[in-house]
Amino acid sequence: CIPDTFKPDAVVSCVAQMDCDELATVGAVYVGLLKHPDFRTKIAGRLHLCTIGGGASAPSQLVQFLVHQKSVPSRF
Repeated sequence: CIPDTFKPDAVVSCVAQMDCDELATVGAVYVGLLKHPDFRTKIAGRLHLCTIGGGASAPSQLVQFLVHQKSVPSRF
């Protein structure tokens, strides 16, 4: 159910609908998902493993957002 192009609404719906607990994507997608208004209510509590790949390591923008929002433990 993941589209060919990144559409935050579609990914949020898919993660919630499929009850995903793992997600593997590039850092830019995580940044987009973290900015989505439904991230905390529909995704944050479900995901237990998030893998970043396919590009540079975690973008500093993503790391800073995660640490400041306390969405994930700060073990970077």
